[in-house]
Amino acid sequence: MFQRNYTRVTDYDTIFQFLQDHNFGIIVSDNPLKITHLPFVIHKSDHEGQFVVEAHFARANEHWESIDKKEVVLIFTGPHGYISPRVYTTPGVPTWNYSVVHLYGTAEIIQDPSDHIAIIGKLVNQYEKDPVAWNIDQLDPMVLQRQYQNTVSFRVVSHRVDAKFKLSQNKSEEDRVKIINQLQSGNSQDKALAEFMIVQLDE
Repeated sequence: MFQRNYTRVTDYDTIFQFLQDHNFGIIVSDNPLKITHLPFVIHKSDHEGQFVVEAHFARANEHWESIDKKEVVLIFTGPHGYISPRVYTTPGVPTWNYSVVHLYGTAEIIQDPSDHIAIIGKLVNQYEKDPVAWNIDQLDPMVLQRQYQNTVSFRVVSHRVDAKFKLSQNKSEEDRVKIINQLQSGNSQDKALAEFMIVQLDE
């Protein structure tokens, strides 16, 4: 990923929080080239600077058949949007602000049934906001067993992290304020980008 020094993010905790907030991502592998969009569960690794990422494929998705012990790339994107030069104090050109994290690692297909079940449980627990109203144990055991049989879990431990927040850091503070004000008057995606810029540029 092309980087400039001012867009590169290296703080581990900042990247981890980003991954927690934007954990619907893309897994990319080659030989053959395959791409799948998935929700992921992401943990900090015991090894500094690494992440452990877990998810599952539908068994019918042949992507899982070609990734075991192979390097993959996981892509996670955050708020992004068009930046108009009409707000700049000096002439400029349009651009696009965005945030993205790439994780590189080796995939491992989960063979242990109990580990597979645990990964699915963690994924449900991550998103289910009211486990009293509904939890996975409420499913009919036969339905649940089919769910486990029809999915394939995997795990990736990252060995390289590439994070980029392109947020008009090369502009003056006055221009950044104007950009944020412009975005705050836009659609929901623009407003999300404005809020992300406020948080990141204040740190």
